[in-house]
Amino acid sequence: MQRSFWFMALFICILIGGFIYIGSIVTKLSGEKGEMVATETGVSPEGGETIFWGKGQCHTCHSIGKKGSGIRGPNLGGVGDRAIERAAERTTAGAAMDATGYLVESLAQPSAYVVKGFKPEMPLVYKPPIALSPDEVKAVVSYLQSQDGEVNIEAIVLPEEVMASAASGGGGAVEEWKPYQGGDVAVGEALFFDLKGDIACAKCHTIKGVGAKVGPDLTTVAATRSPQYIIESILEPSAVIASGFEPVKVKTKKGKIITGILKEDNEVHVLVMDSAGNVTDIPKDKVKKLKTLKTSVMPPFGNVIKMEDFHNLLAYLLTLK
Repeated sequence: MQRSFWFMALFICILIGGFIYIGSIVTKLSGEKGEMVATETGVSPEGGETIFWGKGQCHTCHSIGKKGSGIRGPNLGGVGDRAIERAAERTTAGAAMDATGYLVESLAQPSAYVVKGFKPEMPLVYKPPIALSPDEVKAVVSYLQSQDGEVNIEAIVLPEEVMASAASGGGGAVEEWKPYQGGDVAVGEALFFDLKGDIACAKCHTIKGVGAKVGPDLTTVAATRSPQYIIESILEPSAVIASGFEPVKVKTKKGKIITGILKEDNEVHVLVMDSAGNVTDIPKDKVKKLKTLKTSVMPPFGNVIKMEDFHNLLAYLLTLK
């Protein structure tokens, strides 16, 4: 009887230990995929990676080497090493800094230095709607350091405006902006994907893989852009044209005119996509002139959209986070 008791006790201990072990594994996996990984004592490249591809929404504009499909901002593969050169450029221009300082500036003050070929359109990640906390910003910087550079978390010093604005967990106490008139989300979604309708956004934009890739992917647009920015993009799309979607006019040596979005321009050819998603491949030696246009291929819907449709569409877009 005593022997059976000890066997049973041993079995229970093993069973409990197994549950604890499995629970720890599940907790670890959940934490790796969660939004809040960086804490005051846990800032790390691993945490920064999770934020980069998650809450920070960095991947909507940037890629890391061959990972990701963001094209609105520079590819950040190897940026940890490349930051040394960029810091030298900034120092020559009068803003003395080292590689880490450059990486911090690229997140805290992205318009201070814009890589050639891109535009000053990156949002302030420590303010809404992204609203990263100071530790989350540091974690992302450490992740960028790890891209062929030296990770030095102690060297990451954030500007006062970042610390002040994000002191309460990201963005501070900011009242949520709301349109003066509400809208029907379901109706707005139907308007977006109705290819036979007057709006037919899906003819050019993609949401969760559905739609065309003429314009920017809008799957998480409300997570990175303010409502005011989204409104302007609908009513006056030419006000800010996203990097990677610049409209161009190409004139060939035979006098043919081709307009659309520039998808590629190199020593071999020029690729131009029209509003229907068709791509024209023009041999580089056949190009006489290539001009960037200031008018977006997207029409200004402020002239055609009904007020009710506008608010319904806006209500739907504001759910895309």
